Amino acid sequence: MDNNLTNFWKNKKVVVTGGEGFKGSWLVLFLHELGAKVCSLGLPVDWQGSISEYFQDANIEIERHRIDIRDYEKTRESLVRIEPDIVFHLAAEPIVLNAQNNPLDCINTNVLGVANLFEACRGLLNLKAVVNVTSDKVYFNSNHVTSFSETSALGGKDIYSASKACSEIVTRSFYHSYFEFGEVGIATARGGNVIGGGDWSKHRIVPDIFRSLKSNEKLEIRSPGSFRPWQHVLDCVWGYVCLAKHIFEKKTFENYNFGPSLSKPQSVKDLYEELVSVFPELEKTGVNWGQSENTGIESKFLSVDSTRARVLLDWQSYLNFKETVAWTADWYRVEYESNSNAKEMIEITKNQVSKYLNYINQG
Repeated sequence: MDNNLTNFWKNKKVVVTGGEGFKGSWLVLFLHELGAKVCSLGLPVDWQGSISEYFQDANIEIERHRIDIRDYEKTRESLVRIEPDIVFHLAAEPIVLNAQNNPLDCINTNVLGVANLFEACRGLLNLKAVVNVTSDKVYFNSNHVTSFSETSALGGKDIYSASKACSEIVTRSFYHSYFEFGEVGIATARGGNVIGGGDWSKHRIVPDIFRSLKSNEKLEIRSPGSFRPWQHVLDCVWGYVCLAKHIFEKKTFENYNFGPSLSKPQSVKDLYEELVSVFPELEKTGVNWGQSENTGIESKFLSVDSTRARVLLDWQSYLNFKETVAWTADWYRVEYESNSNAKEMIEITKNQVSKYLNYINQG
């Protein structure tokens, strides 16, 4: 293990809002393996199979605070009681279709929620860094084949994208209004489309594929011709960790993209076919393909330029597309074959974190 990395994170008191969710649970485990004292703050997910469900069985000590980020008073009470050094904000409505169907819920969570968090952070005695995890969808997307940089215009034709762009603006305004001349660094992290084990959210391609296998029902893929910057969840989590350390030390406001090292994203169909190539059982349910042209609310083409993170944070994505898919398939294969055996699930999850940390140590 890199001594500089472990020395920094060892015994740091860290809050992860949304720590029960897909990315949040990987981040919690990653930080735990680095020696941080991690507190998960937020609501449980509305599906079974989250990695966080296996923590107790594996004797992984994570402090949990079951609160709704939309409740300012309880959010403030929890943060004052914890007195964190670093906060990662991941509690959000993450699904585009859910946001479109319930716009006020989405806006309350993704916009008011982040305002509640930053207001609750004001006056915390030990706080030194806050990373607000937003999305690659914060940019105004006209479906041109181009990669967005951090200076690209924010926007959002759909409710989810607009709520995340608003979250960016709220974050910046809180920094300049209340934190700019203090001891707290603040940043936003705009990650690409993340895949990996432990995601059972509805209306996401990888969970949909593996749910179809488990239920033996025909798979519905609505937008096979949509292109996305697919990356493994650990590549994205590693970016968040690099960014938090950076702003902890610099006390600045910054924003960064985190995406794969590809000149061109892969399509939804490419992702499915690669998964089938390493997990042939997936083919047995069959597929109903949607329209090749995306006619819905989601963009057809999305790509982000992560040059800034690679240069200024010394971050890189260690897994290429094939490795990303293989690691994802490996996790779900264990889940499928072991019937969600907690011991086996936490073992595969911890093994992937350990393997990834070895990649970091090797540079």
